[in-house]
Amino acid sequence: MPKLFQQKKYQLLLVAILTVLGYINILPNQLVLDDTSFITDWEQIRSFKNLPDLLTGNVPQIHQGIYRPIRSVLYLIYYSLWGTNPFGYHLHSLAVHLVSTLLVYLIVKKLVEAGKITNSSLIPFLTALLFGLHPIHTESITYIAASMEMTGVVFMLASFYFYQKARNFIACAIFAVLAFFTYEMTVTLPLLIALYEFFILQTPVKKLLRRGKRILGIFGLVASFFVIRIWILNIPLARGEYLGYSFYATQLVMMKVYVMYITKLLFPVNLSYIQDLAPGFESFTTHYSNLQAIRNLNPFQIDILVSILIVFGLLFLAIKFRQRFRLFAFCVFWFFTSLLPVSYLFPQGIAISEKYTYIGSIGFCLLLAYLISRIDGKRYQFLGVTITTLLMIFYSYLTVSRNLDWKDPITFWEKVARQHPQSSLAPYNLGIFYYHNQNFDQSIKNYQKAIDNEPRFWEARFNLANILTQMGDLATATQLYQSVLILNPGYTPAQERLKALNLVRNRAK
Repeated sequence: MPKLFQQKKYQLLLVAILTVLGYINILPNQLVLDDTSFITDWEQIRSFKNLPDLLTGNVPQIHQGIYRPIRSVLYLIYYSLWGTNPFGYHLHSLAVHLVSTLLVYLIVKKLVEAGKITNSSLIPFLTALLFGLHPIHTESITYIAASMEMTGVVFMLASFYFYQKARNFIACAIFAVLAFFTYEMTVTLPLLIALYEFFILQTPVKKLLRRGKRILGIFGLVASFFVIRIWILNIPLARGEYLGYSFYATQLVMMKVYVMYITKLLFPVNLSYIQDLAPGFESFTTHYSNLQAIRNLNPFQIDILVSILIVFGLLFLAIKFRQRFRLFAFCVFWFFTSLLPVSYLFPQGIAISEKYTYIGSIGFCLLLAYLISRIDGKRYQFLGVTITTLLMIFYSYLTVSRNLDWKDPITFWEKVARQHPQSSLAPYNLGIFYYHNQNFDQSIKNYQKAIDNEPRFWEARFNLANILTQMGDLATATQLYQSVLILNPGYTPAQERLKALNLVRNRAK
């Protein structure tokens, strides 16, 4: 690596510039997905008088079951500054990722120095570059609602860094509390710290237990978070049900999910908001999901068997070679440990999401940076520089391109529809947004596509019937309302619309 970029200040400067350039094109993007639930529809963030409600767990109705009060307070503050203008929220997103990336640099620098790992000046630089530009982070950052959650990761990384400094445990504890009450995935912090002690510092287990008061203190803060959430506020850990209503089948699916994450980290192409986990079953359970496809899974199916072998193979190798290849062991355990909160030990509503890899990807980037650094000696310096440059160009292109997919709701769902032509969710959402844009022809076309893909999708039938009523096709609308009531007999709006149409026809006679 050129001498200029072996100096810390130039490394940090280049990391910051490239990270910002990779995500600067998110600033003109509009609100998508749950952004509207939090920013335009959530009445509680309109006034600071609602602060007590936000601190005690008030969230939009469709997000009941989560407890992220600091995130809620951030929405309150930002709404007072920017209202519903997405620009200010995207500035926050950009800042979150930039600070996270710089903290990754500082953490890895201390890690390689403390662990006496060779080429220590290069590894943190490469790790931060890879983390800052990796395309898998687009969902975490470009999507406002996700980036607000990632604020908790900033606090978590700050806490980890202050733990490394050893002399500032108070700051470590403060940032840990901020992290836990912003985003639940950060509760793995004490486990990640323990991994650092065990694999990197090589602290013997007995010694770690004797002087692990700081780690126990962080565990105590985690326990306090759960006491407040579960016993004081009565917010349970589980949201929804296990996939196919089976814990066993769910864990088989999770084996596939872990390997899908690894694959996306290795080959970050064709990134998508939804994933096909089984025939007719996407990333989360709906009333039309093919539950039987989940229940029929068994560990001897080739995709499940290969996934199990990969997951347990990596863990086995990490344990077996923990002394000889301790950085590899650390990175493997970091990755899997970071995913524990979304491993479906308790149902979480969504089985797979690219944003869940934000913390775990640090282990991947660190391991890849180490491998690149190993070929960057005097003899192979050109090869190391070439690999790094090509990776940065490749990542940057994919990241910038993927950011454009989140430009607006129609652009976003059009991309999903192209990626998953059999999905009914994508055309259904396109039907909604085309209707809002007064493009009734496209709205009808997409609602019909949703129905063709999933005949049980009564919401699409109801919305299509509403449009046809508005356009005067009362006969077809009547048939659709009737089909809605066959699929969902107790749906009052369809009953009322059908009754109104019958009155119109009777008056016409």
